[in-house]
Amino acid sequence: MQKIEFYAVVVFLLLTPIFVLFSLIQMEFGKYDGVRSAKELISVGIPFVLLSLLFYQIRKKQLNFKVINLKVSDEEFAKAMKDSASELEWEFEKKTKNYIRAFRGPDILGSEMITIIREKDRILFNCIPNPDHKASIFTFGLKKVHVETFTRILIEKQDKKTTALRKEQIEKWTLFDYVLRIVGYSFCLLFIGLSIFLFFPEGDIFIGILSATTGLTIIANDLKKIWEKTVNR
Repeated sequence: MQKIEFYAVVVFLLLTPIFVLFSLIQMEFGKYDGVRSAKELISVGIPFVLLSLLFYQIRKKQLNFKVINLKVSDEEFAKAMKDSASELEWEFEKKTKNYIRAFRGPDILGSEMITIIREKDRILFNCIPNPDHKASIFTFGLKKVHVETFTRILIEKQDKKTTALRKEQIEKWTLFDYVLRIVGYSFCLLFIGLSIFLFFPEGDIFIGILSATTGLTIIANDLKKIWEKTVNR
């Protein structure tokens, strides 16, 4: 049930494209009795498809664990937990020498659930909106704040030799990252293609510009993030 609620915004946004697809199928078989043309239906569905992809990517990424490639002692891990909780206002629900479950909030920024697992040569970090509270728009950017603060504190507890590993804490791409980009880029190229070969020739300049700009913006922003991560290594 919590997982359904977690993806509720994606399901809600997909309702319009589903109705559009159903209408196009009816149109193909000659059973459509609506007043909109196929082009108008597609124009209505495109923004909702883009938004659903965006929120799905955000939600899916929130479920992934950030991999911090650092080997720490029991003492260093415990001190990092204590200092992070103090700075980030965590309240521990469960805490062992290799695992913690903590919560922050709720307040005006929402509430987050933090899970940290220490393994032999790495630490797994996850932060998602608290399932027991309504998600706030601010919670989308707080995962980065939590993980970067925790990582900084963790490194500060290490000796000088260990700080050389700081650049190794960048999360490696998973199979999901590759699949997500292939699917996402394909949709973006589809929208760009619709603009060039359908909307512009038919004189729908505004819809064409909106569709092409959205596709290009998503690709450009993602490539920019990849470049920044590569340069900062």
